[in-house]
Amino acid sequence: MKISIGTAQFGLDYGVSNAKGKTSPSELKSIFDFMEKNDLCEFDTAQTYGDSESLIGKRFGHTNQPTKVVSKFSLTQNYKSGDIKKILEASLTKLQTKTLFGMLLHNFSDYYNDPNLWNEMIDLRSQGVVEKVGFSLYSPRELDLILDNNLDIDIVQIPFSLFDQRFKPYFKELLARNVHIYCRSTFMQGLVFLDPSTIDKKFNLAKKSIGLLKNISNDIGFSINSLCLNYVLAHSSITKVIIGVTSADELKNNIGLINEFDNSHILFDKLESLGINNDDLDIIMKQLIDTQVVRGNQKNE
Repeated sequence: MKISIGTAQFGLDYGVSNAKGKTSPSELKSIFDFMEKNDLCEFDTAQTYGDSESLIGKRFGHTNQPTKVVSKFSLTQNYKSGDIKKILEASLTKLQTKTLFGMLLHNFSDYYNDPNLWNEMIDLRSQGVVEKVGFSLYSPRELDLILDNNLDIDIVQIPFSLFDQRFKPYFKELLARNVHIYCRSTFMQGLVFLDPSTIDKKFNLAKKSIGLLKNISNDIGFSINSLCLNYVLAHSSITKVIIGVTSADELKNNIGLINEFDNSHILFDKLESLGINNDDLDIIMKQLIDTQVVRGNQKNE
């Protein structure tokens, strides 16, 4: 199954449409139980996602369940030789494992400020401590630099949705380089579920597209979840689609929607037309990030 479970909401109050906040321990157990029963044990996490790594490790760290974890790493200070290894070791301890499937730099600026840290990641891969290395990206400009420098990457994680198609022109080249494409923000961090008539003015640039999406949903009879998820899954170049859930029922519902349509369906072209222009997307994505930062700061006050 081309699904990886995003874990930001396991450790944080995450998502613009998430009214429940951080996932409760009982609900988290239900999610883990469902994943285990359905052989759906691949996670996307990060050291900045609260205690999500520890929660995964506590449940799956010492079991026979084949679990894949991709975690993202950020530097808290100027890079020094050995920093990445220390950061990785901290995550391995929390995850209760000796190796990591995927290790991504969370902030491209860490590499931009000191490209030498990439060599250390390559060394960790050659030692077998991590299987695959790469970057979590926010802008095509970052991917341009990676490709221009011919970096030996295994994975790129990118935002991709029926609204956000900025990275689509790169799919063919990434596939030719045997790079795994992991897609996040399928639901635009929950933005697609908001009511256009009551949407915060800072997201006005997305208001028209959200309204059109809801019209398509009403006319065709497919849910917003189905339209967003199956649109992304319809792209054969994509390796994994990362979805965040707040309950086992939500996860079960999303899994049940898979394969309701593909890229041969009349819907596909309609959904393609909902892509927002790049300049507006840059503003919208920044607002989504800023909103999450504000919520996090308010939570810590």
